[in-house]
Amino acid sequence: MTAAELVARWERIARAPVALDDDDWLNDVDVRELLHGLDPAELIPYRERLRLADARFRGATRAVPECVWGADNAAAHGWTPRRNWWYWRVPAGSDQAG
Repeated sequence: MTAAELVARWERIARAPVALDDDDWLNDVDVRELLHGLDPAELIPYRERLRLADARFRGATRAVPECVWGADNAAAHGWTPRRNWWYWRVPAGSDQAG
């Protein structure tokens, strides 16, 4: 996927973050991780769109104490709540605990 395609997909997810099931949610937040892993130069044209989508996503989700992929995966990949915050969020109306 190109940077443009990933940004557009993240914008769609951010507009309506819904966890139909755990696998869907993990796939959705993985889109943000893919964006995070891109060369920053690739994201320059999309910085404002990404900032707005991130803000929308944060506003429609809530923080949870544990990584949605689990503590073992977080440790194995070096994910942190500060750097990879999307992995520590669930839809606001969700009963997921994280």
